[in-house]
Amino acid sequence: MRGSEQRGAASTVNLALASLDALYRCLGLGRPHVRRDKPALAAPRALDEAGQRRLLRAADVGHSEPTTGPQDPRSLAQHLRFVADRLMTQLEMTTSTLASASGSASR
Repeated sequence: MRGSEQRGAASTVNLALASLDALYRCLGLGRPHVRRDKPALAAPRALDEAGQRRLLRAADVGHSEPTTGPQDPRSLAQHLRFVADRLMTQLEMTTSTLASASGSASR
């Protein structure tokens, strides 16, 4: 049935190989000798508004008492969202600065 084999995405194959690496290491067999593909670099998808609400709700699940401080899951989720927004703003500013600099250099 060799003709019916399907290729998985490079990231899926590499994830399976990482699991095998860990198993082989535990068994003392060394790394498996296989060719590895480099997965294409892709930015993670941003959460839409509904996804952000689901994330915050999930952070609230299972906590009968409200918690505060660094261990509060909702605070962590909100902090991660804030950091992501700041990083995106910084990236957009850097990209526009580079674009305008390269545009003026080519004139």
